[in-house]
Amino acid sequence: MDYSVSDAKHDLTNSIIFAENSWVTSGGYADIHRGWYNGQTVAVKVIREARVSNRKISTNLERERRLWSSMHHENIIPFLGICFYPGDNRIQGDLIFSLVSPWMENGTIHDFLKRERTSNRIDLLRGVLTGLTYLHSQNIIHGDLKGGNILVSNEGNAMLADFGLAQMVATDPTLTYMMSTSSTLTNLGGTVNWMAPELFEEMESIPKLT
Repeated sequence: MDYSVSDAKHDLTNSIIFAENSWVTSGGYADIHRGWYNGQTVAVKVIREARVSNRKISTNLERERRLWSSMHHENIIPFLGICFYPGDNRIQGDLIFSLVSPWMENGTIHDFLKRERTSNRIDLLRGVLTGLTYLHSQNIIHGDLKGGNILVSNEGNAMLADFGLAQMVATDPTLTYMMSTSSTLTNLGGTVNWMAPELFEEMESIPKLT
């Protein structure tokens, strides 16, 4: 099933300004660009395989958007909206679905701790745990928690980010995304070095919030 952009709130396509060289870094499946929206610097997560026609987005992308936009917590990166980033073939209207959030100048917690060796790591860890507690209270499992997906705000607070593999364990049919019960690696999402050992064993039909 596809969802048109009319179903997706907060379309910021015509409101974001990009510099000529807006690219900042790349991850496993997305590129991060820097832009400006409403007087603030924003991060635009451009999902490389999400080229769209007629501004229709896939079920998986709509799931990520809906989950992230439902989260409101001081240790969760705020969701500002979506945009359709212009692709290589602008004449033919080549567009790439993207997600927009505030820019975190301090970067990832990994990079921050390398620069700020005397920072309070207990406070940062407390922020991560508080963010996770909030997610679990909403029946959401992050699915890919690692240093690269924890950012540090300008105030020095840990902020959970990147909900592309987040899963909701709930009864809401519009949001529920059940984990595969297979123990094969091909059916597991996440980053192997950061995954819980029990995920490599036989899993129950409903994942535990651990």
